[in-house]
Amino acid sequence: MANMEELHMAASAYYRNASNELRQRATEFFHSMDTNGDGGVSFNMFVQFFVQNGYNRVARNFFRSLDSNGDGFLDFFEVLTFYYILKTRGTNNYSADGSPQGIIP
Repeated sequence: MANMEELHMAASAYYRNASNELRQRATEFFHSMDTNGDGGVSFNMFVQFFVQNGYNRVARNFFRSLDSNGDGFLDFFEVLTFYYILKTRGTNNYSADGSPQGIIP
């Protein structure tokens, strides 16, 4: 099991060593969440992303665990951690309330 800090570090390494194509997809993923283009994803934007992708519930604690600097917004590298979790662990690692299973935030 990894804690969120370890996942942030792993996601950064994943991105640094990624192909240009994978980096582009990660950037596009971030932009799909950052709907106003200000470089930060609010909790409301995060929820909207989930709703648009067929989920009806998001745990605020998961958002907070991704928000490593605690400013209430997810920057690119914080969203990259979410992208990394999805790509390497999938959505099946989450309980009905949206909290990670097998991940200690």
